[in-house]
Amino acid sequence: MYPALEPSGHLRFVKGNGEIPTLGPRNTRLRQIKNTGDFDVTVNFNKYGFRDSKNLEDSAPGDYFLVGDSLSIGWGVEEEERYSNLIQAALGRKVFNLSIPGDMDNFEKVLGYAKKNGAKITRLLLAISMSINLKNFEKKAEEKPAPSPRSGIVATLKPILMTHSAFYFLVTSFVHKNEMLKKKAIELGFLNPSIEGVAHLPFSRENINSMTRRAARLAEKYETTIIIGHSRGLWFGTEDEKKTAWRTHKAVIAQFKKIGLKVIDIGQAFSEDDDPQKNYFANDGHWSPKGHASAARAIIKHLKAKN
Repeated sequence: MYPALEPSGHLRFVKGNGEIPTLGPRNTRLRQIKNTGDFDVTVNFNKYGFRDSKNLEDSAPGDYFLVGDSLSIGWGVEEEERYSNLIQAALGRKVFNLSIPGDMDNFEKVLGYAKKNGAKITRLLLAISMSINLKNFEKKAEEKPAPSPRSGIVATLKPILMTHSAFYFLVTSFVHKNEMLKKKAIELGFLNPSIEGVAHLPFSRENINSMTRRAARLAEKYETTIIIGHSRGLWFGTEDEKKTAWRTHKAVIAQFKKIGLKVIDIGQAFSEDDDPQKNYFANDGHWSPKGHASAARAIIKHLKAKN
């Protein structure tokens, strides 16, 4: 069997329990492969379960701590290409990357876990992906989300195949190279339509206010800078969909400023590029190395001006 196809060595996470957040498997070296060919990278998790090479006990007041989701983990890019690593190199100040999949409720657990393991957190970079966090956090826990439109046996089988079947990776890699097979696989739900699958959310003042309130509760204990991980919908979709995405984006930025939080608008930084879409992978919604570099420049500029 080809090592690249062995699912046991592919990127995975350990689901959190109680006050323990979702984390990577500790002291483990894994690979992250996109069967479309967009990326094939190494992912190293440290003794805490974070994708970071530094010891939390070595942190000092004034160091930066980044908490975010898959975007800030560096999904699909090598560790040294992530915006957190680029910021650290430019500022000459440690940036501890505590990012892990999940929303802001998981972020709170991450910060508590890091402090219990010796992190001295005074400066927080809070990276918020709107695709995950633009929701009502005050809704009662018993209110279940609407079922996915791709529910059923295929949706159930797909994650099992991805984590246990080398044959699945071999077949899907082949299918992605054949347009007819690829179209059929998307119809059956075995493949996502990648860029065409951008989630376009309706404008919701209720969700905007709830998200910003949740962020404010996380931010109040630290010297916090908010980093907005904007929606791809700013550049992908119909004109009406993009117009709504920009309306939401601008309203979020304005609300953070209204409640007195420092915010960095990465969406605006991307829009200044000749082709903002090149900041993303061709078949994946996460930032490409170019996107991380663009984000890093905007964040470095802001942090240098602030200090």
